[in-house]
Amino acid sequence: MLRSETITEMYSCDSTPFFVTGSKAVSPTSGSFSLPVLGDQFGSYSCTQKIRMGKSGAERSVWSSSTYIMTRTPAGTYGSLGISLSIELLVSSQSSIASYQPPALSSSRPRNVPSSGSISLSVLGQNMGTRSTSLSLRSFRTSAMATKWIADSSLAARNAKGLEVSIKLTSSVSCMIGSRTKFITFDGPTIKHVSSPRNFDPSVIAASSVTVLGANFGYFHQTPASKTASSSNLATYWISDSALYSKISNGVSFTEEYMVTVAVSRFGTLTEVMSFDSPSLNSTTPPNSPTSGGKSLTIRGRNFGARDYSCKARVAGDTNSRQTSINGGTAFEATRWLSASILACKSPRGLFSNYPIALSLSSRTSTISQSLTFDMPTIFASIFPNGPSAGGSTSLVLGSNLGWIDTSLSARIGSTSCYTTQWLSGSSVTCLIPLGDGIMRDIAITLFRMKATLSMAFSYNTIVLDFAQPQTSNIPANITTSLTALGKNFGNDPILAGSPNLRVGGTSCVSTNWISDSSLACFASSGFGASQSITLTNRGRTSTVSNSITFDIPNVVEIVPILNVSTPYFIAIRSFALFTTLSAAISGTSTRSSEWMSESSVLCLSGSGLGMSKSVVITASMQPQSLSDVYTYSSHYVSSGDPGNGPKIGLTKLTLYGSSFGTADRSASIRILSSPTDDLYVAYGTSSSTSWLSDSSLLALTCRGLSSKASVSVSLAVRVNTLSVAYSYDSFADFTLSRPNSPLSGGVRTTVIGQNFGWLDLTPTLTIGDSACEGTSWLSDSSIQCTILHGTKTFTSFNNSTAELLILAINNRTQTNPLYRLTYDSPSLYSIAGTNLHSKGQSPISVFGSNFGLITDLSVQARVGFTSAESSEWVSDTAIIAKSASGVSGLLSVEVTVAGTFNTISEAVTYARPWINYISPVFDVPDGGETVNITGQSFGVSDYTPTVFVDFNPCLSSIWTSDSAISCTVPKGYGPGQGVAVAVGDEFGTPSIVFEYQYQNILNQGDVPFANHAFLALWLRADSLLSLVDAYPLDRGDFNWSDARNIGLSALVVNGPEILKRQINDLPVVRLSANRSNGIKFPVSLHSIFGPGALVNRQFCIFFVLRISSLDGRMNFLFAGNERESSFFSFSVLPVDGIYEHVMRIMIDSNLVQKQDRNMTAERRYSIFVLAHDGFEMKTYKGSSLNPIRLVHNLDGTEGVFPFSSILNGKTISSDVPPINQVSIGCREQGNNTAGCMNADIAEILVYDTMLITEDLDRVAGYLSRKYVLDWQFSTGPSILSISPTNGPTTGGSYVTISGAAFGTQEANILVTFAQKNATLIGFSTYEKVVNYNTQIIVTSPPGVGFVPIRISVFGVPTFLNNAWRYDAPEILKLEPSTAQASGGIFVSLIGNNFGQLHDNAVVVVESKKGRKECEQTVYISNTMLLCKVPSSTFESSKVIIAVGQQKSNPSDLLYYGIPSIFDCWPQKLDCMDCCEQRCTWEQVREQTANGLTSYECRKKCSFHCSTVKVKASEPLNVLVKLNTLESSGFLIAWEPPLDDGGSTILYYSISYVINGSELIGRTVAQETSFQFRGLPSETTVDNILVRAVTKFGFGSPSNPPASAKTLYATPPSQPIAFRVDNHNCYSIQISWDLPIDLGGRQLDGYVLKWSVRGKLSSATLGSDNKTFTIERVNSPTIDLISLSSVNNVGSSEPSVIRNLSLPCSSFPVISDINNVVVGAGEVSEEFPFTVEDLETSPMYLKVFAKSLNESYLSSSHIIIGGLGKDRTVKILCDRGWDGVVVVKVSVIDEDGMYSFTLFQVRIRQSVFCILPSEGFAQGGSLITVLGAGFSVASSYTCSFKCDPVTRCTSSATFQSPYEIVCVVPPWQGSGMTSGVDVYVDGALAKPSSFATSIHSLQACSQASTLPAVTSTSHALPPGFDDVPIRRGLGQRVLQQLTERPRCDRKRL
Repeated sequence: MLRSETITEMYSCDSTPFFVTGSKAVSPTSGSFSLPVLGDQFGSYSCTQKIRMGKSGAERSVWSSSTYIMTRTPAGTYGSLGISLSIELLVSSQSSIASYQPPALSSSRPRNVPSSGSISLSVLGQNMGTRSTSLSLRSFRTSAMATKWIADSSLAARNAKGLEVSIKLTSSVSCMIGSRTKFITFDGPTIKHVSSPRNFDPSVIAASSVTVLGANFGYFHQTPASKTASSSNLATYWISDSALYSKISNGVSFTEEYMVTVAVSRFGTLTEVMSFDSPSLNSTTPPNSPTSGGKSLTIRGRNFGARDYSCKARVAGDTNSRQTSINGGTAFEATRWLSASILACKSPRGLFSNYPIALSLSSRTSTISQSLTFDMPTIFASIFPNGPSAGGSTSLVLGSNLGWIDTSLSARIGSTSCYTTQWLSGSSVTCLIPLGDGIMRDIAITLFRMKATLSMAFSYNTIVLDFAQPQTSNIPANITTSLTALGKNFGNDPILAGSPNLRVGGTSCVSTNWISDSSLACFASSGFGASQSITLTNRGRTSTVSNSITFDIPNVVEIVPILNVSTPYFIAIRSFALFTTLSAAISGTSTRSSEWMSESSVLCLSGSGLGMSKSVVITASMQPQSLSDVYTYSSHYVSSGDPGNGPKIGLTKLTLYGSSFGTADRSASIRILSSPTDDLYVAYGTSSSTSWLSDSSLLALTCRGLSSKASVSVSLAVRVNTLSVAYSYDSFADFTLSRPNSPLSGGVRTTVIGQNFGWLDLTPTLTIGDSACEGTSWLSDSSIQCTILHGTKTFTSFNNSTAELLILAINNRTQTNPLYRLTYDSPSLYSIAGTNLHSKGQSPISVFGSNFGLITDLSVQARVGFTSAESSEWVSDTAIIAKSASGVSGLLSVEVTVAGTFNTISEAVTYARPWINYISPVFDVPDGGETVNITGQSFGVSDYTPTVFVDFNPCLSSIWTSDSAISCTVPKGYGPGQGVAVAVGDEFGTPSIVFEYQYQNILNQGDVPFANHAFLALWLRADSLLSLVDAYPLDRGDFNWSDARNIGLSALVVNGPEILKRQINDLPVVRLSANRSNGIKFPVSLHSIFGPGALVNRQFCIFFVLRISSLDGRMNFLFAGNERESSFFSFSVLPVDGIYEHVMRIMIDSNLVQKQDRNMTAERRYSIFVLAHDGFEMKTYKGSSLNPIRLVHNLDGTEGVFPFSSILNGKTISSDVPPINQVSIGCREQGNNTAGCMNADIAEILVYDTMLITEDLDRVAGYLSRKYVLDWQFSTGPSILSISPTNGPTTGGSYVTISGAAFGTQEANILVTFAQKNATLIGFSTYEKVVNYNTQIIVTSPPGVGFVPIRISVFGVPTFLNNAWRYDAPEILKLEPSTAQASGGIFVSLIGNNFGQLHDNAVVVVESKKGRKECEQTVYISNTMLLCKVPSSTFESSKVIIAVGQQKSNPSDLLYYGIPSIFDCWPQKLDCMDCCEQRCTWEQVREQTANGLTSYECRKKCSFHCSTVKVKASEPLNVLVKLNTLESSGFLIAWEPPLDDGGSTILYYSISYVINGSELIGRTVAQETSFQFRGLPSETTVDNILVRAVTKFGFGSPSNPPASAKTLYATPPSQPIAFRVDNHNCYSIQISWDLPIDLGGRQLDGYVLKWSVRGKLSSATLGSDNKTFTIERVNSPTIDLISLSSVNNVGSSEPSVIRNLSLPCSSFPVISDINNVVVGAGEVSEEFPFTVEDLETSPMYLKVFAKSLNESYLSSSHIIIGGLGKDRTVKILCDRGWDGVVVVKVSVIDEDGMYSFTLFQVRIRQSVFCILPSEGFAQGGSLITVLGAGFSVASSYTCSFKCDPVTRCTSSATFQSPYEIVCVVPPWQGSGMTSGVDVYVDGALAKPSSFATSIHSLQACSQASTLPAVTSTSHALPPGFDDVPIRRGLGQRVLQQLTERPRCDRKRL
């Protein structure tokens, strides 16, 4: 069997071919390039090989071997070729084995092309490809617009835009790129025109802009650059291929070239295209210079360049000067550029004045004439101010500006020129002195025409006498001798010498002869004496030589006594050359007489004297001669002394007797010598003083001593004489003590008083009884001091004193005084601690005194009043402590009994007054009846029938609950009142917490008095009596005047007064006549208003509207009294010294208090009077609530039981008012007569049975003021501080925020009006808790126009702010149609805003050159539209304006057409001549020619007109966009007039243009050839701009071609234009402005306004629709700066500025700021300084006052202004606390009534008063309340307790109210029972309030509380203390009670 099997793929002959890589071949794009292919396995024979290159097969392939194949490349363009070899089924490939050649460029036609591109190019080269294969051509970086393949060697292309000089052309064929550089070039840029301005300000650092027009600037922004001359411009912006915009760099040259570079090496230049402004000089400072130059000058001007351009300044030549060599023409020494307007120079040398200055800058020169002056020559010193009269010497004269070279100047002395004058320098000249004489001559120097003089600067030398020479060296007496005087300046000749005179001593020479200028001769007479002077006198001048001549002197030889006795005697003195004129002296003492005997002797009588060896002196003719040690006096002798003894302290008068003590006081000295045998030896002592009595007696004061055997020694001159045992000192005797008694405890320092204790400490001792006195010390001869020991004997009631014997020992000598003994004191009391007792008892009372016993308890017992203390305990000799029993009485005495002896202190203690801590509730309705629960203390431990008082009125019922609780039913009341108090026993508590009656509006919703008000007691209105006028005759008698409240009460009108109609504001009055005894009597039920009762409760407030018609005697306004008139209230007018004065009087129990004030005159006008009594004072208001007349009667009481009593005129009276049975107005009954009648007209009376608060008083007076149109000055009510915004549309509806004060709390009570139109109240926005009212309200404005006041009324009390609101001015947005026929009569629509309402009567006027005409008819459509029937007009151009509310709108253009003219008569018509002649005369009338043209003239003119063919104007030429005007919001186009105007004048040009597809039309004014596009958005294109000329024949042909432009990118707007001040006064400035010209291409967001007053900058942001603004409250005579900037979303413009605006009024006073004040409650703050100034008023006369803006917290009377003149101070008297701040306004007013003010805040410092309760459980946990002021919820509080003797425990405190905090008491850890408490606020120890005056600090309080002997019960001050109404006067009394009452012990914490 045959089988067949197959094996596949078992064997292969060949493997896959592969390539061997070699060098890459490059083939042309045409192909046919032979390419060898190397490799292996290509086969062993030529089998079927297929080769592909890229995507194309090879043109041909030839196999050569298994490793080599030859092939040809196909045509192609791809850059890199791969190869693929296919042999049978085997395929192999390799990439990038070959590549095609890239395209190569050889030439192009044309080689140069314009930069705009689109030029056909023919590009030659090779390898362009065999077909179009995605080829492209690029010029540098830009592809050609189109490229077309022509052949492998050529392309056709349309080039793109470009700039390069020589660019590379690149061809891209497929992916093959070929290029060639410098292939083609673009045309270079050319400059044709550079826009104006041609000249630029070189001083402006900000660049100036120009527009450059030309060609080839590039088709896109190529970062062009430009240069002006050699300086690159700051910036260059590309606009188009033919326009650039550049900012010129700074420069100074002129006719510079301008170069533009738009690409590398591509630039264009235009020469002499622009220049910079020439420099200009304005001034030189300073205008003068020294002649030497070198002075720094400042040259001011402009155009000096923005940097230093090496400018040079010169002093130009003065052609008027003769001296051309030095008259200028000289460059400044240095010139330095500082800024574009300032140069600094150093002046050159020069002379004269008024030189011009020339400045050279670049190649330009500027000159300012007569700008520089060189200083005039001056002389200030002469170095040699004296010279010889003969002249010839040289003097050096110093000065300045004497020239900088020798200019032949000349000098003079007096009127004589110097011999020679030599110039040395600009500051010195020498003068050769001429011949002359005299003194104080002027020196003058003449330099050219300039002269300098030094007055009284030179004197010729005076005569000088050097010495005199006699013929002999010494001159004997009685002989005449010849003298020769030598010196100088005696004169050069006898004539100049004059008549000289020589004197020797005081005697003139016999004759004086001139010898020469230096010598004189004279014959001197006889003389005597040594050293005589010689004096020369000549021509008023004198010269003296002292000690020049000497005469012989006497010579003493010896003396010869005649008698040898001690008394004066004669002596003979032998001498030579003695004369009759002589004197003698012995040892300096002249002899009694001296007698000349001969030339050799003199006889003298000597005087008395002492001493030995005295000299004798003889003086003859002032020449002395002496003989020494030749004379001796006899010695002295002491015989006895008296007295012989004296005290040890000396000073005893001792008289010594003897002889030869001298005939006069010779200063004798006396000493007392002790004996060595004395107990205490002292050598000697000199007497205190010694007096000479006679030659035989002396008197001395003895010195201190101790000796009993002293000698006395007398020293006189140098001699001593002694008397032995002549004097002794006394011993001490009786003595006493300065303190004859002592407490038993001893320790008292006493003084022993006596004599002769010694003048030094001899260690004395004093023994009292058996004990030596401690600390004995000697003080003086008469006093010794020591400390008495305690007594040793027991003190008993039977032996209540002891006496001790005194023994004194000094220096071993002892003395006892048996008649004087020391006694010990009896017990006594002197003070009490713990004077304020708790009503519960157990209050510790510490009694301090003395002699309560030392070591034993002597059974002490204390008593308070009549009640014994619960316990009494002896503590020490000086203290006893007791505990009180319970009680509630007043001041009580304290009695202490010790061992049967008692002592008492009267009125020492008191039980605590009832005090209220808390009330609930604290409000009620006016009718009362609410039950109020009261907690406090000291109400009594049992029911003592306490009474609760509300506003000093007792409650309807008072129910006692406990010592700390009580309740009451409150009576009716009014307002916040005067506080609540509790009276128990004899104690009336201080009113503290205020109970307020609410819901009692004084006016109703109509601002009329609320008839049902609880305290309106009577309301009389004259208008309610009109029915009586006709019902009763004139003498109708008494009648009732009904109460307007309609409740039945009536007042009785006595004796039928007249009722007059329509007297005041068309309302009636009741006329009271004094002649008819008319009066008004109140109903009996109203008498209780005035009494009986406590005076403090008799409150009333009575309003009158009346007129006093005449004054006659006493006139009764109001009298309320009893029959005896022993008690009454009286308001009247009576004559005082002939002058009628308003008098208020009050009498209680015949005690009268009277107040007279304010002269009263009869007035023709009506007034509003208010008569009131508030419990403390009587008041009268007239026309104002500001400053009433006051009578403080002091009858409201001080201390004691309520009702109070007072001391008046030294008499204590009760302030209770007895019953009142007569209340009348006008006449009152006085017995059977009437008195006090009044002539008056009364319109209305309102009687309130309480004193109204000032707010309600103003509200009722405001009602009367409105009803009767009377003046009333309000002190309360709202006030307006600011309004925002201040303007709005006339339609109203603007939300207006009004800020101020006292706007009330309810919207229903407030009314806001704008010019009597009610505004809509939106609501309150700010409520101030501090002042309890709203301070900001929001309203919507009503419709209106113009400037209007704003009025705010709160409960009828108004405030005004004039011109506070401005309604926006009318604005015309559109006029349709905007043309009208000349004949008028058609309606045009005015569309806009703020035209007002119909009743605002808007007026529309048409304004032309001829004036204004109102519309023939104005129809009001709405606030935004009016119709105007236009009047006729003979002028084409007119403006329409709307006026409404004293404001006018912007003008809107109205063009009249069809104005009759001869040009309306067309020549083609047959009636042309008739038509023309008719219009000829009419045209002249329109042109206001007096007479129309004559018929001949009209025919001639019309003949020419009708024979001329009329056509319309041709197109305007050269319409172009002014590129330099291109802005972000507009641009300017300009053109040239048409060549043919059609024979008619061009009226205007019409401009049509397209924006965003909409065509718009504008027009020019008259024949202007430019049009400004404004208000366009940024980057907006305006297309198809066409201009047509409009003539009388219609619109001409449009311009061609159309123009277009595009606005630039957005920029900030330009500044507002026409920024101006429209109106200004003393307080405000109204400014206005117009829209910016350039809005910056964006919508205008608004404006930023800034202004500066006195250095303080303020600002406001305004809306874009604002064009006016009023700056309020300037308060300055000038405003420094007002600037306004426009703002869009890009930025803000440069500001428009108004500087240094003066206001047309006197200057405002200036007040500085005042620092805010922080003060503690009950304290006076430090003084805070501030200053006041005024330009016109001296600070001494400036009035400064302060006002609190919250009187309920801080009264204005507690703001104290101090200081004087400029420097003032303010301090705050804070009598209470409050929450928040009080604003204080301090104002200053000058003499002109101008005022300024400043505000500051007063804040209460957190401080503490006391704690409540003051005791608690030892285990802690109880609560204590810390009362104080200023507490804040924002602060943290901690209480610190001393919980053991060394440790303090703290607990956190909780804020309760601004007046209290609460803390928990920690457990007690010590052994004692008291603890000090400190309070920390925010970690700092709280400072106590000054209310607690007994404790100075919290630490001291804590220490005091730990002493059981002085611990007292603390009593809390009320948390509502700061609510006490100061206006009632209580606040001051509360403060006094807390600080002055000695019996209340109030401790702090």
